Amino acid sequence: MRSLVLALLVGSTCAWDVARTPPMGFNTWNLYSCRVDADILIKTAQAINSSGLKAAGYNYVNSDDCWMLANRTADGRQIADPKKFPHGFQAVTEYIHSLGLKSGLYTAKGTHTCQKLAASCGHEVIDAKQWAEWGVDYVKDDSCSQCGNKTDNELYSGMWKAIQESGRPMILTVEGNPDDSLCSAGGFGNAKRVGHDISPHWESMTSLVDIGADLWMWAHNSTNSEYGGWWNDLDMIEVGNAPDFKCEESAAALERCRAHFTMWTIMKAPLILGNDIPDESSATFGVISNKEAIAVNQDALGIQARRVSAKGSQLEVWVGPLTGGRFAAALFNRGLQSDKITLDWSAFNATQTDKLAIRDIWAAKEMGTFSKSYTAEVPSKATVYLTLAPTDAFLV
Repeated sequence: MRSLVLALLVGSTCAWDVARTPPMGFNTWNLYSCRVDADILIKTAQAINSSGLKAAGYNYVNSDDCWMLANRTADGRQIADPKKFPHGFQAVTEYIHSLGLKSGLYTAKGTHTCQKLAASCGHEVIDAKQWAEWGVDYVKDDSCSQCGNKTDNELYSGMWKAIQESGRPMILTVEGNPDDSLCSAGGFGNAKRVGHDISPHWESMTSLVDIGADLWMWAHNSTNSEYGGWWNDLDMIEVGNAPDFKCEESAAALERCRAHFTMWTIMKAPLILGNDIPDESSATFGVISNKEAIAVNQDALGIQARRVSAKGSQLEVWVGPLTGGRFAAALFNRGLQSDKITLDWSAFNATQTDKLAIRDIWAAKEMGTFSKSYTAEVPSKATVYLTLAPTDAFLV
């Protein structure tokens, strides 16, 4: 039976072939807030293309709020702010596409965006058609403001239907309170924000991890042949941003950055960067471009890791399955002191005699073959990030 389930998860096809794995890219809000303009998007796209981030898998360059005006045209179309986008939003999208990247933008479900600009209430069809004409590939649909008496289920299913009818595949990320089980089943987009807006503070990051921990059962690669994948969006990544995730400042800061990226990758969250990519440090680049960490996030099995044990409120073990009978594990120390954390084989239904080859992702080192358990010393506010591979076929 398990072999059949895995075959369905890995081998399913998708008519609307988007988000088969968590999307990867950049969003303007963390760094620029409402100051987005064409120049920022173009320079960021150039940096993604030239720095190696494109090769690492990052391909969406997304504007958040404030790209548009508060009013619409006489025929109801959104208007890109001419001061910020003197040649229009489509021109920026075309340039991004010329680099082999994809373009995204922001809207909201209600009458106005969080910044009181033109949102999509009652304009879902015309907006989706316009975005398709512009070549947009990704839409973030925020929960700011209301749209009459319509529920989030009605609004987001309506937007997803409008996007599909536009004829252009686009990823849709939603917010608010649409039903999780309906979202996962398909027809509401490809990801849902799990909670509050992130900030570059350790406590903000860990609180989103805690919210997302209980939503693991909804994430999947594409079990519905019509709608694509569905992921729990922990919000944008703060790696590279002060005060807590300025990776180059100290060894402790680098550990915090790695822990942040560990949890986003193992929980199969969209990897949407929010740092200054044209001016990022080599330490930041080293974290967000780590091939092995990204490979866990993009693994075709598409199953979010679970918190399988916790010692008090500080020492945790997270485990998630990967293709080929492998596992990813995060030994997560939230505490203020270094401490030992043990991963016991029983946490993922292996027997005590099963031998597993363990590799430490951040150390880039083969740790050897182990049975029963594995213990590591984990620094304060850090993770030890592991992959475990069977040395014999204990899992089929």
